[in-house]
Amino acid sequence: MDILRELQATWPPWAFEVLKFGNGLLLLGLVFVPLERVFAERAQPVRRAGWKTDVAYYFLSSLLPPKLVVLAVLTLVWAMQAWAPEGLFPALAELPLWARFPAALVVAEAGFYWAHRWMHASPWLWRFHAVHHSATSMDWLVNTRAHPLDLTLMRLCGLLPLYGLGLSRIGGPGIDALPLMVALFMTAWGYLIHANIRFQLAPLQPLLATPAFHHWHHENVGTTGLRHSNYAATLPVMDLLFGTYRRAGSNRPKRFGTDEPVPDLMFDQLMLPFMGKRKHAAGIDGYRDRPASARIGLEQPVQVHHHILHRGVVDGALGVAAPCRLGAGEIGEDADDVERGRVDEVGAARVDHPAAEHEMKLGHGRGA
Repeated sequence: MDILRELQATWPPWAFEVLKFGNGLLLLGLVFVPLERVFAERAQPVRRAGWKTDVAYYFLSSLLPPKLVVLAVLTLVWAMQAWAPEGLFPALAELPLWARFPAALVVAEAGFYWAHRWMHASPWLWRFHAVHHSATSMDWLVNTRAHPLDLTLMRLCGLLPLYGLGLSRIGGPGIDALPLMVALFMTAWGYLIHANIRFQLAPLQPLLATPAFHHWHHENVGTTGLRHSNYAATLPVMDLLFGTYRRAGSNRPKRFGTDEPVPDLMFDQLMLPFMGKRKHAAGIDGYRDRPASARIGLEQPVQVHHHILHRGVVDGALGVAAPCRLGAGEIGEDADDVERGRVDEVGAARVDHPAAEHEMKLGHGRGA
């Protein structure tokens, strides 16, 4: 402890925070890596594709979003004090902590649930949330893969109602630990539900989120629309109440990720939501580093914008038409171009029409 105090006194604040969160990452690894090795749902290496990006997200998410959330909460609570200084139900704050915590967890989960649905329903917000869904393998570390603005909005929607209802307040005697307890619990549970472990906990599934429950939310289901289910992070009762609950029994998701091209590098992922619609739909230059199986070649699969591919119309989560992509090149932007390819059941296309080959020879789009 004396060493830590000395480091805190001598190191820059950001360096000490990196050390602190680094120890947290090590502790999480010591817990989840053995669990995933012994109780693995799917056979996959610990250092699977994208793990370095997720480690980078761990530090970014630990350092930036909490500060943004605190600033936003303080600002909005200050604004709310004009009409409800102590919240709508001031007596709630007088309850003991053990009684307020379960109530706060339900309220926060309700706020998180609707923020999460909003992320999927809004084309603009999906640009941020797609970063989280871009992971093609599921394990505990995927919990860290999230755009800072995505995390900030969802945490804000979960915590702000605690102050609005009066379960917690700012400015009372001492510091109210309730919001911190809720945030820590939901963060810890987030690591569990993303983990690659086969715990079923069948009797508790309607009451408490499990890895099986949340993995269905991450399934890349193409045109079936089943991704729009299982939004809750801790309490599936929210999905039961609002008609988005999915329980698939002994079945397992076949694949994860999104059909939208998402870059591999964290910096490119952070910039992607701010690109124009057309560029976001097609991906940015960092996406050229994707696996060779998805790169240019008339006999290789082409990524098609996800969700609906019907009669040559491509309509993805962004709500805009997207070009078929041939790795680093493109062919056209309209429905006729899509109809040149054969589309298989998982949403990939193989381009074998002479007109498509002619366009590629002419260097249409960005050539390799």
